[in-house]
Amino acid sequence: MFARFFDVVTTHYQLTFTRIDKGPPPSLVGQLRIGYPSAADAGEAARRIRAGLLAPTLAAPAELATAFRRMKVELDGLDVVADFDAATFEGLSLEVLEGWVARVAAATATTAP
Repeated sequence: MFARFFDVVTTHYQLTFTRIDKGPPPSLVGQLRIGYPSAADAGEAARRIRAGLLAPTLAAPAELATAFRRMKVELDGLDVVADFDAATFEGLSLEVLEGWVARVAAATATTAP
């Protein structure tokens, strides 16, 4: 999945939420850990995440790229670790995200073998 996001082959990923509170105010804290086959691949993916460089083929909304740029990104061996909280996603509405996911899903369904 994340190989499609950043055009770098992945070996695994783990999404962990360490806190989710309805609020008020709502709170969300978590971590995304993505594994890569080589240190060079991990470094390239970290660079792309920090810069918010999502794969052009995804036609992702600018708000999603901004959210990735806001993540605290570190390398841990062959893994990229990206920490996030609710502020990371400010400006990215659920409607925009749902619309984008629907477009990607539709495109994937029509191009699947």
